[in-house]
Amino acid sequence: MKGTKTLLALLIVVGLCALTAGTAVAEPVGPYDVSFVTMRYDYPNPGYSTWYYTVTSTSGNAISHLVFELGACCNVEDAGLWVDFTTLISWWGTSKIDVTEDPTTGVFGIKFDEGFAEGETRNYYFTVEGNHAVEPDMITVAIKTGDLQGGLLMSSVDTTLGGSGDTVSGSIWGPNLECEETTAIALSSFSATSPSGPSASAWLIPVALLGVLVMAPASIVMAGRRQRL
Repeated sequence: MKGTKTLLALLIVVGLCALTAGTAVAEPVGPYDVSFVTMRYDYPNPGYSTWYYTVTSTSGNAISHLVFELGACCNVEDAGLWVDFTTLISWWGTSKIDVTEDPTTGVFGIKFDEGFAEGETRNYYFTVEGNHAVEPDMITVAIKTGDLQGGLLMSSVDTTLGGSGDTVSGSIWGPNLECEETTAIALSSFSATSPSGPSASAWLIPVALLGVLVMAPASIVMAGRRQRL
């Protein structure tokens, strides 16, 4: 019985470690790299979730602004830049953040409205009300190209990249657009791989949770059988 309890505890710990592991999954959005790094449930307060992304503007391709698509039911509470997962630089309440349908890209969501130069990397976060389910290829990230003065650097973009004219877009991991809730796991600590370093796959999040949910009842059943023996 003691061994079974130990196994169950180990499975839960392993599952939680996988849930908190860095999952920087880069997707090409036109000539840019956009990575879903991870999300954190019940942070910074119970009933809220914070989502972490990294965007890299490649050589010769500056960014004017970008939009992360959100469901209309997602109430945005905060947004800005992250240094690490508990050091956040809020842009909320400034001209750098807007929750709207962006007229340039036609995408409704949270708009980070500050350009950055070619070759620059930024870590963006946003916090929404609710612990929403995470799904692959769920949200659209739309980017308006251009220099810091708004001049276009790309007069045309191949439509196969998901854009036209001076905008590009692509799909990436993100919150369910219908704001479907999921079971939150409170975390006392948090760590992740640097976005610039080696990264694991984002599917570790749902797989780890599934493993905990499946293995825990199995361990309990095994314990019951041993007691009867």
